Amino acid sequence: MLRPLRQLLRSPSFTVPSVAGLALAIGASTAVFSVFAAMLLHSLGFQEVGRLVALWQSDNAHGQQYVEVSWADYQAWRSAGDVIEDVALASSVNLDFPLFAGGEPEHVDGTTVTGSFFRVLGATPLAGRFFTDEDDLPGAPVRVVLSHSLWKSHFGGDYGVVGKQFKLGTNAITVIGVTRPEFDFPREVSLWVPVRPTWPDVEKSTTLGVFRAVARLKPGVSAKQAQARLAVLARQQAATLPPGSPSYVPSVTPLIDEIYGAARPAVLVLLGAVLLVLLIACANVANLLLARSTARAREIAVRAALGANRWPLVKLLLGEAAWLAGLSAGLGLLLAGGGIRVLAALAPPDVPRIADVALDLPVLMFGIVLSSLTVLVFGLGPAIHAARRDPQEALKQGGTRTTSSRSQASVRRGLIVAEVALSAVLLIGAGLLVKSFAKLSTIHPGFQAQRVLTFRVTLQNPDQESRRAFFTQVLERVRALPGVESAGAVLIRPLSGTVGWDTTYLVEGQTPTESATNPFGNYEAISPSYFGTMNIRLLEGRDFTEGDNHTAQGVVIINKATAHRHWPQGNAVGRHIRMGRDPKAPWLTVAGVVDDVRYREWEAARPDFYIPYLQRAQHRSDFVVKTSGDPNALVKAVRGAVFSVDKNQPISNVTTMDRLVDAALARARFNSMVLAALAMCAVALAVIGIYGVLAYSVAQRGAEIGIRMAVGATPSRIVSMVTGEGVRLAAMGAAIGLGGAVLASDWIVALLFNVDGLDPVVYLLSATLLVAAGAAASSIPAARASATDPARTLHGD
Repeated sequence: MLRPLRQLLRSPSFTVPSVAGLALAIGASTAVFSVFAAMLLHSLGFQEVGRLVALWQSDNAHGQQYVEVSWADYQAWRSAGDVIEDVALASSVNLDFPLFAGGEPEHVDGTTVTGSFFRVLGATPLAGRFFTDEDDLPGAPVRVVLSHSLWKSHFGGDYGVVGKQFKLGTNAITVIGVTRPEFDFPREVSLWVPVRPTWPDVEKSTTLGVFRAVARLKPGVSAKQAQARLAVLARQQAATLPPGSPSYVPSVTPLIDEIYGAARPAVLVLLGAVLLVLLIACANVANLLLARSTARAREIAVRAALGANRWPLVKLLLGEAAWLAGLSAGLGLLLAGGGIRVLAALAPPDVPRIADVALDLPVLMFGIVLSSLTVLVFGLGPAIHAARRDPQEALKQGGTRTTSSRSQASVRRGLIVAEVALSAVLLIGAGLLVKSFAKLSTIHPGFQAQRVLTFRVTLQNPDQESRRAFFTQVLERVRALPGVESAGAVLIRPLSGTVGWDTTYLVEGQTPTESATNPFGNYEAISPSYFGTMNIRLLEGRDFTEGDNHTAQGVVIINKATAHRHWPQGNAVGRHIRMGRDPKAPWLTVAGVVDDVRYREWEAARPDFYIPYLQRAQHRSDFVVKTSGDPNALVKAVRGAVFSVDKNQPISNVTTMDRLVDAALARARFNSMVLAALAMCAVALAVIGIYGVLAYSVAQRGAEIGIRMAVGATPSRIVSMVTGEGVRLAAMGAAIGLGGAVLASDWIVALLFNVDGLDPVVYLLSATLLVAAGAAASSIPAARASATDPARTLHGD
């Protein structure tokens, strides 16, 4: 049993690269496949997920892909019983709910839903029950469903919490159920509340878009068919609206695509990349095994000529194959465990279910089986073939001159070309992602994120005056804290997500036709000190002051992109803009122009409209605090400052702007880092493969090299001959890989920012690197060949 292991240990030049290459491939493939399985294959707590779709409205005229859904849309879609089995609403963004469950009040993320919500998804409770239509009636008692995480963290996993009452804001609530741990929709929601008990007149606000919708399609109905049917309803509904009303087109997409969003193509690309690495590793060990099998074939022939039984040696090879596969699997298992931890630590925070990633045993077995088959086919196959041959014929042919040897040499060279080609595809993909990330990293978000603490306050106060007074007092208390340089307030802080406060607008002098082409704007209510705290540059005009209150003339500050769009000559200050579609809304005077800020997404700015919160205070606000030191050290003091204004007012979403910036770049960084690491592994394996083939070729061609040097070939000529072979193999592989990368470019385009999937610089640099790697891998065998002593070689020493 140990003899095969001892044989392997005597050949470290074969064993080490074989085990290391296979282990690396098994570990990497298992880690990435495990992430893929946790995200895309494991249960989400839904039933028949293929029939679930997400419903939004789209405003193509304003370039708005996702427009929030209204109650009127919900009612219209419920009537489409020929394609939709059931439909439900949830608030379009997570809401802050102040929970009083003992101790200090705490804000938790929640959402309001229709009574059909859990029924549509086909979810089942862990404890208690879910909502029915009767729970979602005006005047019904306010009941809530808790998430599994909130149930564990705040209620200790006590099943007795079902039926208990707590206070949620100003409402008394009764817990009726707890979700299962796998249920997480919408993401990071801690509790679900029926819509109409807390918003009895929601049906009167028929056109107010504040919801997202999910639906279960009838069996056999596709998303495309449902979209066509809902489009007909939309046209009928539009005909009943007043002239000038917005025109929307329903958008129907599989719910699974919306949940995983941009994470799905990234995982699929990484999945393809790790498969390529696994194939490269198998090709590499196949090369090493073919070279080793040629020598073993000679050994088998000698043993057979001396009368020995050939099959014990085949059994020895089988034992070596088992040890090789076992060592690779064991080391691969360790690498997979470490790889999963690294991937989970590096993954973007919005990757669904990343915390649930665990070692996937079927995937591990797939890698082990594939590598074992490689070892058996390329290791045992030639040896068994040799065992069946006539030993006298094998010895006469001299081993190194046989047709089998020449055919094996061709196979080995073909495998090297394939390795380099696959490496080229990976290297080009990694190069494109790295270039894309570099471009993203150079974008200035329009503000300075360093040493800025941010938190959110959501008020229950309905009137403007109490809101203004509260926000003003909080700013005064926070500014007075030691270590605070300045503080400001904004409705929704930058980089808070793709859904925000959208607004239409009209520029004075525009015709209705012209105004219809204006893109949706980003609405922000801010304090006078917001720009200074965030270091947002004022380009024209003035900042807001305390005098811009509810008794003063209405003013607005716009961003540079909006000013350039409507007043390219730079005279925006003093012009007038009206927000919204209400023709009775007041005209606002443009007081200033500031730099563009990334509020929704990192990749692009949109029109920004800043209103003084003293004129239009909203029910919630994000605060930003510029500190002189570590902003995290002030969290407790800031929370105390808010409690000093209102002891029942919690804060939420506490973080730093640095973290928000880091999260905005996390996905691109993760994709580029992982793919670059896989590409480097592939290149390293290709280099080892080229080295192995050339080193074996030099050893087999010793007599030929000796003759060449005896008849006058110089050492430099020998170096050129050997190196040239390595470069040719690398160049052939790189050329094939370039073509493969062109064919695969569509897979990666969705992950790129301002980078062409056919970027010639990346393609050229990748090919050059691979050819250079081929030359480097050839250098040691070439040096050995040039040092050949022709006299000793020809003498047979």
